[in-house]
Amino acid sequence: MKMLMIFFLLICSLSVNAYNNPTCIFTMINPSATNSALGIVVGGANIWNQNPLDVWSNPAKLGYFDGFSLGYSHDSYLEDVFDDIYFDSSYLNLGWKGIGLMLPMINNQAKFGSSFGYGDQDAYDEDGNFLGTFNSWESSSGFALGVNLLKFYGEMSDNDKITQLQSYSDFSIGYNYNYVESELAPEGTGATEMGYLDNSASYTDGLGMIFRISPLNELNYSSFLFFKSDIVYSLYYRNISKTIMDYGDYDEPMPYATESAFSIRMAMGNDIFKGLIIYDIISIFGKDILSINYLYGKSRAMDSDNAFGNGYDVTFLDIFSYRKGYYEDKEGNIEGKTSGYGINLNYKDLIHLQYNYAEIPGGDLQDIQEKEDYMLNINLLELLRKVN
Repeated sequence: MKMLMIFFLLICSLSVNAYNNPTCIFTMINPSATNSALGIVVGGANIWNQNPLDVWSNPAKLGYFDGFSLGYSHDSYLEDVFDDIYFDSSYLNLGWKGIGLMLPMINNQAKFGSSFGYGDQDAYDEDGNFLGTFNSWESSSGFALGVNLLKFYGEMSDNDKITQLQSYSDFSIGYNYNYVESELAPEGTGATEMGYLDNSASYTDGLGMIFRISPLNELNYSSFLFFKSDIVYSLYYRNISKTIMDYGDYDEPMPYATESAFSIRMAMGNDIFKGLIIYDIISIFGKDILSINYLYGKSRAMDSDNAFGNGYDVTFLDIFSYRKGYYEDKEGNIEGKTSGYGINLNYKDLIHLQYNYAEIPGGDLQDIQEKEDYMLNINLLELLRKVN
């Protein structure tokens, strides 16, 4: 029973009294290394990254996706304490004219969507006799739909006023549904004495919205100023239904939160070099020569103001990104600096290959935690249009 007790203490340590100790706390973990490096809870206002893992921050981000995007992550958790605990995610996004759809894909644990694997656990009876070894895991298969209203109506309409308005601002909404399974301990391992049963299931859902304004765009139509500015506000109600997980003899609440984020981005577009040879070269890789993005976010989880973060991102030629931030969750005893970088290999906005790396504070059990993710984006419609 000793090993089993250590195992359940480990599960509880992931929340560390934060969020009033709901079950399936893994659903609150950000799978995106990009947004983790910027302050963890700021991702809803980061609308420029096409990685499907970023949709975790707000399903309304799907309204900004174009083409076919596959995101994947494989992160080791608490590796300084245990060597077989992993958080894996894999999602596919389909974006077209302001409408985006997210579907779960097979991850490294052979499950769909996001999975938290606790590794092999040894179970003993009260007399210390070995009962066997079992594998514990929890998973969340997420589906989401997002619509960028101004972009959608701009693409569907011949009205120049709508198209012009969309260049200055837009409004996106999104909804997500996650089927959640929890298999912490099979029957016969003694787990029933602590209230844990085999293969419980529930769901979470969420409703999000994102608003963007770009006040400098009007200047760019009438002058040779090629500087861009974007101001973004994100609001997301995570698990708006406030669901529960039924463990048989009793219920536990699933995590829920209200999350808001804000960002302001300044960029210099490559249009400033139009007519020069250098423009043909740099336009292959991206639209901006240099961009700087500042983000701030906070999370009110389980009706408690318990976390906030902020950070900045500097990107050169839409290829190399350097990220720095700070995250604090006093109730969870987690606070410290975040950092990371990203590499985005892009060919004329048709194909993107992306790698992101982050270091984040890990709380009492671990000082630094590393994350990384990958992304492939192919804009099939644009590719076919250029081929024809």
